[in-house]
Amino acid sequence: QQQQQQQDSLLPAIRADFYAHPVYSLSSGSMATRRAHTLGDVFEKIDTDLAPTSLCSFLLFFSDSPIIAERLSIHAASELAKALFFCYAYKAIVELLEPRFSEGVASGVLHVSHLNVFSMALTHVARSVDALQVIMIAAQHVLAPTEENLPSVRLLSKRLVVSRAITLLHSHGHLDEATELFNLAQAEGFGWTNEYQVPASFTPGVVSLPWIPVTNTILPFAVVLEEHSEEIVKEFQVFLTQHNGLALFGQETKGDVHLVEQGTWDEFLLFEKNRWQDSRCSLLPTLCAVVNNNYIAKLQQEENPKHRRLPGQVTILRLAPQTHLLPHHGNNARLVIHLPLVVPPQCAIRVARETRTWQVGQVMVFDDSFEHEAWNNSTQNRFVLMMSVWHPCLAPTLAAPAACSHIAALARETGWL
Repeated sequence: QQQQQQQDSLLPAIRADFYAHPVYSLSSGSMATRRAHTLGDVFEKIDTDLAPTSLCSFLLFFSDSPIIAERLSIHAASELAKALFFCYAYKAIVELLEPRFSEGVASGVLHVSHLNVFSMALTHVARSVDALQVIMIAAQHVLAPTEENLPSVRLLSKRLVVSRAITLLHSHGHLDEATELFNLAQAEGFGWTNEYQVPASFTPGVVSLPWIPVTNTILPFAVVLEEHSEEIVKEFQVFLTQHNGLALFGQETKGDVHLVEQGTWDEFLLFEKNRWQDSRCSLLPTLCAVVNNNYIAKLQQEENPKHRRLPGQVTILRLAPQTHLLPHHGNNARLVIHLPLVVPPQCAIRVARETRTWQVGQVMVFDDSFEHEAWNNSTQNRFVLMMSVWHPCLAPTLAAPAACSHIAALARETGWL
């Protein structure tokens, strides 16, 4: 108790530092972003051995909006973001016991960012002894019966929390409880088809399976990419050795820090928001040309205007030594392509119930709406080219004829449909 009092006495001084910080006092930029930057700098001066109650008291005092936690993820304060997620989790659990929380979810009053942060916070609560109870309480409150035909944002809000809960239950071996929540979600009209494919953003009617074969009968571009893999891999080796490429990674700190249980996961971004990063492509011209000429430029042929833009990024992802990415989900409107560039031993990726290892130059295609995780247990960096492409069932022009039928047949054969 004396130690707690001593630590609590530090809070006034910390608050003074916060309000005097030059970034906080700026008039430009959003308040959430300025608070996130300021919080990150001030946090570095704090004794991280503060009692959890003191630490949470400090963080929550200055983080009056869950959006700040998301800004922290983006602005390189990953450890602070994790600490804040942890504090938000316990704050949210307390609020779960109050009627206004479940009523807010049911009525759509809570902003989607609040539930998004809460779903991320569940990851950290899961490390506590009461993990199972906390997860089940959270998901069951969110699944409280409501009227039919929910607006999309409200349904997305519910999916965020329940998806995270099911994934965490799988991770901790609580398979029966995961199935129970999945069945409750089905009764609420979530539209999911199996408990390993429970993304928050879900397009009904898209048939899929975790791993997609690299064949001309489904996605010809994946075959073309693999045909050019040797020259792309060689070009990347030159990028690393002659252009000091490793130093260029991490310039975009990913907003997914809550997925990194340990280690470092960063990227060298090449294409985003329908635009190539020309200065970066000048260092990897073959890679950019192959992807652009054989897929991105051809997207203009798609009948639906929505599908004329890439559904994501083209980037090179680094998984640093001793890094583990927690199980998570993407969305089922796309497929993810990996072209492994550098792969040390003891690296692997699990999608649904199957684990595979990357092989340099061999393209892998998977549906990231299925639960997936990755790890690098080696002492070297792993690099893969990653890009998202439209699911053939939604954008058939660049897929093979009858590609969707082929996927459906494979899904039936392997028990996913």
